[in-house]
Amino acid sequence: MTPKHHWYIDDGVVAGPVAAIARVLAIIQESGPPLGLNINIAKCELFSSRDLSSFPEEMRRSNVPHFEILGAPIGDLVFCAKFVAQKQSEASKLLKELEAVGSIDPQVALLLLRQSYIASFLSSGLSPSSGRYISSSLHLYNSLVDPQDSLTHESVGDSPLSQKVLSSKIEDQQFNNLFHNASVTDRARLLSISSPHASAWLSVTPSPRLNLHLEPAEFQVALKWWDVFYDFCQRACLGPRLEMGCGAGSDSQSRPADVLVPNWDLGKPAAFDLSVTSTLQSSALLEASVTAGSAAQLAENRKHNNSDKKCDELGWACIPLVVETYGCWGAEAVAALSKLAGRLSVRNNEPKSKTIFSLYSCLGLTLVRANCRAILSRLT
Repeated sequence: MTPKHHWYIDDGVVAGPVAAIARVLAIIQESGPPLGLNINIAKCELFSSRDLSSFPEEMRRSNVPHFEILGAPIGDLVFCAKFVAQKQSEASKLLKELEAVGSIDPQVALLLLRQSYIASFLSSGLSPSSGRYISSSLHLYNSLVDPQDSLTHESVGDSPLSQKVLSSKIEDQQFNNLFHNASVTDRARLLSISSPHASAWLSVTPSPRLNLHLEPAEFQVALKWWDVFYDFCQRACLGPRLEMGCGAGSDSQSRPADVLVPNWDLGKPAAFDLSVTSTLQSSALLEASVTAGSAAQLAENRKHNNSDKKCDELGWACIPLVVETYGCWGAEAVAALSKLAGRLSVRNNEPKSKTIFSLYSCLGLTLVRANCRAILSRLT
């Protein structure tokens, strides 16, 4: 029988007949050291009721039929249910502590919740050690959530799920429930805020010194953001210039560029016309309730109609950078920000994905802050 094995970085679990496990150990002890991998025998543990005298004495032994490995319960239904109940009890205590933090700074509390292991505790009942326990696990999970968020056996399947797959199924079902029962206006909102990069601001480190922190009132309700874009262009040494018009006295309506980058593509300057457009505008609402980004595309077309001729006369490329009020970015903005991130990542010697995350996080937070302040000004 071929032993089963599963690894997470340098932690592994191997299951099989005693003789097969002994061979695996011999292979690791022989092949590991040349690769700089030395097994710590004292930290290894054997689980079996069989004779284990052939293994090193330093290895811990257990003949208990139920045990925990890498945070997962291995055993019968009673043991697994007790394990999950204990984890969920611990999660409840942590959630109460987070509530206290949230009353002071909800942005910090949300970040702690997203990066903690509480979420996995709450859904750990759906990661049983055997597929035959799925039904009981579903019942346990459904008893902890709102009826509209419950899962069915058909949506989950018969096999144990990874945390990532399970979270995806839960989120998909919640979104589908919301979307199915939403009005045309709310469908447009949902499609916009669920578009790529729209929620990047939720993952930023809430640092007041870096201007990445929202006041509690702003966050709970939830500028000229081209200043942030200008700053990133400066970091990339692109020599950006702000608010380039057609000469003295030009107003914002006739100004082709909020930010002008003299050498953007093959030596040609680019005039970036930045704007925020409403997802719920009447001219785009019906289409926006079906296709995410429709309002942004409409705004891009309008920008080209207004500025292309003037930019051509000046020898500039006209590039609209449009974002919807709920965070959905226009296609041209996505392409331009990807190009800017590429230049920044080379200059900073860091992965492009990290630079893209930083770009969208800072721009998204600026947009959300402006939205929140606008709402708060109306409330007061």
